[in-house]
Amino acid sequence: MTDVFDEFDIPKNRFLTSYQISRCLGTAISTVNYWIDQGRLKGFRTPGGHRRVRRKDLLEFLQKYHYVPGGKKERTILVVDDDASLRRALGRLIKSQKIPAKICYAEDGFSAGIQLLSEEPSVVVLDIHLPGIDGFKIMNQIRRLKDPPAVIAISGESNAALRRKVLENGAAEFFPKPFDKKAFIETIKRLLD
Repeated sequence: MTDVFDEFDIPKNRFLTSYQISRCLGTAISTVNYWIDQGRLKGFRTPGGHRRVRRKDLLEFLQKYHYVPGGKKERTILVVDDDASLRRALGRLIKSQKIPAKICYAEDGFSAGIQLLSEEPSVVVLDIHLPGIDGFKIMNQIRRLKDPPAVIAISGESNAALRRKVLENGAAEFFPKPFDKKAFIETIKRLLD
């Protein structure tokens, strides 16, 4: 079985320094220290004040935050639609294309807001007509994020005015249902790249 640390070329030491972690993850030492000080990465200080991290705690951090080699975060696609069967179908379609991304789901605007903060997706596939908080309000929330994901808006309604409004509100693309699967997948790949 391959150790996840082999992909990062992390030394086999039981304890690692901030410098060792920063070199292996491709990030600044100050970033690693910030993670430790904020409690995101479990660590401790030596009597001399130096930060140390147990190897197993670094592994848990990498798994929790979905880090992949090179210090980049694994890409995530959030699918937001109140129709459970469509959510599952979109997830299967994306997975069938071997797109290297984690897929998460939300059934309404409230759960979408939670997923936006917890998963930090790269792309959001967003149904415009949702119960409660509609897609336009969610796009407004997305625009206020520090690193906003790309939005692919979808809707059962199809007209030029809606398309224009969706794009003016920040969506990268709009697909009326049912949509061209090939064009949809090409758009996801383009936005992830």
